[in-house]
Amino acid sequence: MIRYLIAAASVAGAVLVGCGGSSPGPVACADLKNTTLAGATVLSATAVPAGSFDAPAQGLIPAQTLAGMPAFCRVVAQATPSSDSNIGIEVWIPAAGWNQKYMQVGTLAYAGFYQYGPMASALKRGYAIASTDTGHALAVPDLAAWAAGHPEKIVDWGWRAHKITTDFAKLVIAKHTAMGSKFSYFLGASNGGREGFMAAQRFPQDFDGYIIDGPANNWNRLSAGWVNTEQAQFTNAASTFGQNKLPAIQAAALAQCDAADGVTDGIVNDPRSCNFNAQALLCTGAETDACLTAPQIASLNRVLDGPRSPSTGKRVFPGYEPHGVNTPDWVSYISGPSLFGVLNSDGLLGNGWFGDFVRGTGAPLNFDFTTINFDIDVAAAISTKIGNESIASIVDAGGTDFSGVKSRGAKIILTTGWGDPVVPPRYVIEYYESVVAGPAFNNNIGAARDTFRLFMIPGGGHLAGPGAMGASGIGNPFGNPSTVKDAQHDVISALEAWVETGAAPDVIVGAKYNNDDPAQGVKLSRPLCVYPGLPKYKGSGNTSDAASFTCVDGPRGAYLN
Repeated sequence: MIRYLIAAASVAGAVLVGCGGSSPGPVACADLKNTTLAGATVLSATAVPAGSFDAPAQGLIPAQTLAGMPAFCRVVAQATPSSDSNIGIEVWIPAAGWNQKYMQVGTLAYAGFYQYGPMASALKRGYAIASTDTGHALAVPDLAAWAAGHPEKIVDWGWRAHKITTDFAKLVIAKHTAMGSKFSYFLGASNGGREGFMAAQRFPQDFDGYIIDGPANNWNRLSAGWVNTEQAQFTNAASTFGQNKLPAIQAAALAQCDAADGVTDGIVNDPRSCNFNAQALLCTGAETDACLTAPQIASLNRVLDGPRSPSTGKRVFPGYEPHGVNTPDWVSYISGPSLFGVLNSDGLLGNGWFGDFVRGTGAPLNFDFTTINFDIDVAAAISTKIGNESIASIVDAGGTDFSGVKSRGAKIILTTGWGDPVVPPRYVIEYYESVVAGPAFNNNIGAARDTFRLFMIPGGGHLAGPGAMGASGIGNPFGNPSTVKDAQHDVISALEAWVETGAAPDVIVGAKYNNDDPAQGVKLSRPLCVYPGLPKYKGSGNTSDAASFTCVDGPRGAYLN
């Protein structure tokens, strides 16, 4: 409450005018046009009526109709903190029923577009919400083409666009409503998770709570992991295992590991507890889709192991898990083929980092990914400077000191799917453990959980992607929704309860929907346990029902042996 009073007082000071300090009252939506706040200027301010809202096309992202929208004030703004900056910002403010809370939505991949879907979801919950394109339009097929030769745009994407968005949004909301937000939250997944951690580390005073899923917050080393999947499979044709092999790989992994958690259900609760042996897939005769050749097994093992230093042999970054590979996301991101005619999407992301950001030469479709060296190029990102900072430090948010978040009393809920083919789940555990060991918590996981909690999602994919078996429907607007809006089933409600009432979440019950469609009902539910807890079958009851499971203490660490 003290935090809210201080925040409200500072915002009120920004909107008071006159010698007596009296408030001018709310400013009508249309009258916000041409207003400049926090370095951003309002280009348009439109009162949007309730009903369907037609969100505009954004490059290759088609226009979309968002149904069931409440009336809101749509503010479109622009910020130019440098001569090479062109940061776009959108803020949506409910016309009625505002819950006096602000939510900022992170971006995906190399950004260049607004997150209209998550914005609509939050608006329907009563939030005022903002999103940014981070200063450029979506580039295709080289998603990071805008970065080559444009250091100020790298700074905008790295952190500056979101800080300006935060400051501008809070002020324009206060100007329109004549009141401040009681609570401010950040919602981010993938690159948006990186942005959330960047805000927490650089500007811990800005937000009261964070929901972060599958965070790409160590972009430099993660890019090595992405390129590793590309080099492993596509350096020579003999190593390419392709999507036709994925059913066999998944079946073999489940045959070896599924029963280890006490239930044979297509979900491995803790992949760390079982070391998959890909050699079981070796073809003994003619090659078929049911087996792998020796070069293909070597390729798969490299994908699962992660990139290693060519000089020391040490792992640069964790690899991926084999138990849920037969999904559209694994096809797109790892095995290929992917969008835009590239070999795989992970490679597309990694090529953009090393080609556009680090080397500055560009990363077109014919980019030679075989030249990327996990010693030289990873180090180059650390040594190459923009002003007084390295490219890696401008972009990466892998810091371990969360003292600012802790002292503010802010809270973080971090979630990650064990089947994520973009951000390796073992990295997320590795990172969380590094924060626990950091100066804010001094290796006291109990103290860390007072501020920062991790929930692993067995069988969950990236952004709760399609086809994954896990119960990842927990209400994150980037993934599957929750059909029950309470703190036990819905991650936003859980964060609100923790921040606003002090009720920390120990369990969030996730849902897997029939055909990934909530309208078709729940196929299975499963408790997601606060790390290092694990769901364990009680020994009786429906294995598709979360009530048949309990959370038990599990081991700590990304690797158990």
